[in-house]
Amino acid sequence: MNSVETKLSDLALERDSLSPAKNLLLLTAKTLKSIKVYPVNSPVIKGQKELLNKEFQSYLATNDVLTIKIAESALKVDDQVIYEGGNRSNNLAFLLYRDGLREISFYEGLTPEELNGFLGALAENWQGSEETDVVSSLWERDFHHISYVAIDELFADLLEPGEVDSETPFKPSPEVASPVSSGRIALQEEDVKQSSGLPRWAGEGMDTSLEMGSPLLLDDKDLRKIKEIVEEDGRNFNPPREFAQALFDLLVLEDEPEKYTSILQVLERFLSELISNAEFGTACQIFFALNEIQDSSSLQPAKYRILVETVLKMARSPESIEKIRRLLRRGAIGSGDDLLKYTSFLGASSTPILIDLLMRRENQEMPPKVCDLLVEFGRESVDYLGEWVSDSRTQLVKQIVSILGQVGGKAIPYLERCLHHPDTDVRRETVRALSQIGEIAVNPLLSKFLLDPNPAVRILTAKGFGDPDPEAVEFVCRLIHQKEFRKRGIRERKALVDILRKAGSENAVATLGNSLHQRSWFRRGDSNEFKAYVVLALASIATESARKTLVEGTRMRNRKVRNACKTALQRVGETNPEGEKGKEL
Repeated sequence: MNSVETKLSDLALERDSLSPAKNLLLLTAKTLKSIKVYPVNSPVIKGQKELLNKEFQSYLATNDVLTIKIAESALKVDDQVIYEGGNRSNNLAFLLYRDGLREISFYEGLTPEELNGFLGALAENWQGSEETDVVSSLWERDFHHISYVAIDELFADLLEPGEVDSETPFKPSPEVASPVSSGRIALQEEDVKQSSGLPRWAGEGMDTSLEMGSPLLLDDKDLRKIKEIVEEDGRNFNPPREFAQALFDLLVLEDEPEKYTSILQVLERFLSELISNAEFGTACQIFFALNEIQDSSSLQPAKYRILVETVLKMARSPESIEKIRRLLRRGAIGSGDDLLKYTSFLGASSTPILIDLLMRRENQEMPPKVCDLLVEFGRESVDYLGEWVSDSRTQLVKQIVSILGQVGGKAIPYLERCLHHPDTDVRRETVRALSQIGEIAVNPLLSKFLLDPNPAVRILTAKGFGDPDPEAVEFVCRLIHQKEFRKRGIRERKALVDILRKAGSENAVATLGNSLHQRSWFRRGDSNEFKAYVVLALASIATESARKTLVEGTRMRNRKVRNACKTALQRVGETNPEGEKGKEL
């Protein structure tokens, strides 16, 4: 919601019954803004007024009355804040509060003419005037189904705070006349202080007995308070944000977007200046407003989205991205938090910026946040991220590979580029990433890593197979049948056996059975250890063909293998009577 319309409070409306009231005020604010910008006879205004009247009639038919409490910077319904204003110059709540209104009620029977008059009273007093105010404008229109509670400075000095009962509701009728307005005057203690010229912070112990026309003397405490208020207003006022807001308001309200190409150009230049000055916080506010406009179907038809994308395209352009990277290299960006928020709006196109942040050693807290964004962007568009696996910096490539593992299956083609990477650690990290993906689609690439020149990589690869498919099993079987397989270390051979155990297929059982019958004249101790592990694998598979293979093993000449097969058969009979396969060794 634009600041002109007053944005919806994030903490309000916890009860579903307030949602219709919230929608009414949203639509009222939008209609008021249109009245300010469009000609009186504009079809846009006519359509919005008709919709607003329809919504009011629907609400009042159900609830009889809508009563809105007015605070200095917020609007409330049933003591729940449903609007909170920011800058006073664009704050609808402050407009009403400034002119003395404290409560407005709309009653069943409200006519389109009364609603139109109410909107007109607010619109003509928006900028503030010494000649008129909202209360006077409302009084002149003499509504029958709109009442209000207001203070009146003309009588503030003549009334004591307790003279008017501020809790009694007032509903005007054609027979009721008032010397001041269609509402009534209710003074609270704070209002008396303001009307008598006293500062709002005047508390107990301060002499408030001033006569009309007497000078007001301020002490040092009062002056300090005034200074604090002025400084606070200065901090809350953000000229760049107000400038951008004005451009957005014009863009949203225009029925012919082609006439507003120049406005978009101004906005683009403004955004470019913000980036050049590393003002990413303000830039984020612009994109936040853009998203609100684009996501609001009532304010943003499809034709406007093309215009919004024009600004986003400029921000995501390679030139804009490179500008930010130059700022990073010069150290011209202090805190990276605003920059991270900004990159979240840019999406995957900001990957080069995040890569630079990832490699900044001076900020140890940044990498986890950066990695999370890279994973998010990688899932949307992996191309930006995948290209970095070809970078010459080994440490960076390892981190990119790790992030690709969290991205998922779409990252597999880029991980394959690391199959022959000269650095062993990069290849190990690639295997871990493939294992983390865990899809059957990674098996062909994992099979290739079983041929890696480094034994540690091959062992890690064998352990990374989560669900071996027939092609992977066939590949492992061929490896085990090769003579070179016997020369591999015992840990690697056991890891390959585990792949066949997980598969539990007939092909896997046959290959394991052949391994039991292979003779080895050298390193017999190592051979027996391996065969004992094969026996355990067959017992874990526990299919009928695995049982038969174990039975055949009980007739082998090797005594240790015979005894291992007998023990395995006993285990299969006791723990796997139904032939459950794949039990962990």
